[in-house]
Order: sequence, then C-alpha cells, then structure tokens
Amino acid sequence: MGNHALCLDVDERKSEILNNGGIPIHEPGLEEMIKRNAADGRLQFTIDIAAAVHHGTLQFIGVGTPPDEDGSADLQYVLAAARSIGQHMTDYKVIVDKSTVPVGTADRVRAAVQAVLAERGVSVDFAVVSNPEFLKEGAAVDDFMRPDRIIIGADDEACNSGTVYLSRGASGRQSADCCSRSTWPGGFPPHGQFKSPDESGSYSVIWRG
Repeated sequence: MGNHALCLDVDERKSEILNNGGIPIHEPGLEEMIKRNAADGRLQFTIDIAAAVHHGTLQFIGVGTPPDEDGSADLQYVLAAARSIGQHMTDYKVIVDKSTVPVGTADRVRAAVQAVLAERGVSVDFAVVSNPEFLKEGAAVDDFMRPDRIIIGADDEACNSGTVYLSRGASGRQSADCCSRSTWPGGFPPHGQFKSPDESGSYSVIWRG
C-alpha cells in the first residue's frame, strides 16, 4: 500500500545519510516518517538522475529558489531540474513544481523541457503542474499531512486529477471541493484566460473531512 517515492539529490553524502537512516536536518516528525516508509520499501534516495526520471510518471521539483541580485527568485535550480527531466524522459511525465516561484515559471519549465527534447531529436508528451507548498519550519510535517488548502494549477484536466488524487492520499482527507475550467459555471476562469498554470487561475482545492 502507498506510493513508492525515489528522491533525487545531487549531494551524494546527503543521499547516503538518508539511505542509512539518518536525517541531515531537524524537523519534528520527519525522522520517524522517513524511517517508517524506508523500512516498508516505499522510500529511497539516489543521486542517479536517469533512475529518478525513469522511476515514475509524476516528477516533483522541490529545489531552492534563493533571491537573485535584484531580489527576484533565482530559478536556475528549477530550470536545471527541468532540463534533467527532459534529458532522460522516454515516456509521458507530469512535472510538478513544488518550489516557491513567480508567475510564468510553468511556461519556462515547459520551454526548458521542450528545448532539451528538441536537442535530442525526440517527441515525448508531458504536462506541467504548479503545486506550491506552504510549510512552516518546525511544523512542516503537520502542515503537509493536514493542509487547510492545496493549490494546483494545470492546463491538462487529466494530470490535474492525478495530482489531486495523490494530494488527497497524502493528506488523508476523504473529499475535496475543486474548481476547474470544466466545473466553474461558464468556464473557468470567469474573466479571461490565464496564460500559465501558476497564475491566479490555478485550481484551488479545499479539503473537507
């Protein structure tokens, strides 16, 4: 039961610590959660980019976005991760951006993947989803497991539904109220078309139960 997650980190030492049952950071409840899922075979850590990309359909990007010189978010790590996915993907992927990023990032992620696929001379379908996290230091596990709201932005109804399904399983909630283009009266959004999944037209999923 549960999902099998393979977590990628470019830091070999950090991956080794995690695979050996250690925790490189302090976050209440995290050590117990990692050890339990690793023991049950649901959680592994690797530095092998190709293995991580080939592992599953859902590819989560959760990297740092430090302030650039002008104060804007530095997206170099987000785009590097996107290019790595594009370099190794051979079948359909849903690329989910969990990092805190500005509006328009989903389009840049899509363009980065497309550029690498073009360089490879291959055509592989993929979708980009914006699913930002709102986790407080010291309460991250509780915030993740018991969210009061999850924001999901997608222009592909099928991949949006898959992300909602996974998020519902993680939170343990039994039902959700979702707004999407197909369920909003007159077509979502009501005032114009949003150009990117990470704009304010993102799906707002409000969990109940």
